[in-house]
Amino acid sequence: MISFKKKKRTTLTDKDKLNNLLHKTRILSETNDMNVMLDLIRMILRPIQANHIVDAYYHKNSPLESLEFPSAMFSKDLNYLNEDMLRELNIKKYLDPTNYQVHLATDMIFPTSWSNASMTRGVLGKIGHKEKPFIESSNHDITLILPFNISFVNNGNHSIAQGVIAGDGILHPSLVYDFTETLHLIEFNGENWKSDYKYIKKPIYPEFGYIWEVAKLFYCTNNGQ
Repeated sequence: MISFKKKKRTTLTDKDKLNNLLHKTRILSETNDMNVMLDLIRMILRPIQANHIVDAYYHKNSPLESLEFPSAMFSKDLNYLNEDMLRELNIKKYLDPTNYQVHLATDMIFPTSWSNASMTRGVLGKIGHKEKPFIESSNHDITLILPFNISFVNNGNHSIAQGVIAGDGILHPSLVYDFTETLHLIEFNGENWKSDYKYIKKPIYPEFGYIWEVAKLFYCTNNGQ
C-alpha cells in the first residue's frame, strides 16, 4: 500500500506571494493575450469580492467598510483624485458611461453588504432571477478602473451584491479611470506602493498591488518594454 505523506505548507509573506505570482505571470504574459491577464486578475480578487458580500452575515456588528476608489486601492489617506493628480500621473478619465458596461456575472466588482434590513428582508432570492431580473436604476453608482476592468461601488451595494450572486445584471459606470499609461510610474513591492508621489502609501488589500504588477508585466511584454 502506497502511503502519501502530506507536505507541510510554507507560510508565505505578502512579498513571497507577489514574487511567486509574478514568476508565473511572466510566462503567461508571453501569450500576448489580455484575456489571460483579466482572468488572472479575477482569480486574484475573487476572494475579496466574496468576503465583502458575505462578511456581514457572519458578524452581528461592525461590518466591513465599503471598498471605495481611490482610497481602497491606493491608501486610506487618499480619498480623492483631483485634476492636478490626474494630469501629473497621466491618468485618463472618461465621463461617458455609455461607452462601457460592467457585467455582474463575470466582471470584478466590489459591493459590500452592511445593512441588516437589506440582508434579512431585502434582496436575497428577489433580484436577479427569472421572476425579477436585475434592472439598472439611478440608485446604482459605480466607478470602473482600467486596464484591470474592476469596479468599485459608490451606491447600491445590496442589489449589486445580489446581482453578483445571481449572476445577472449589467451596469454602466458613472466614472472610468484608465491607468494604462501610468503603470510604469508606480511600483508595488508586496507591502507598499513606491512612487515619487507621497500621497500613495498602502492598499487596503495587497491584492490590489498584485494586479497592478500583473498588468504592468502584460503591458510591458506586449509593448516590448
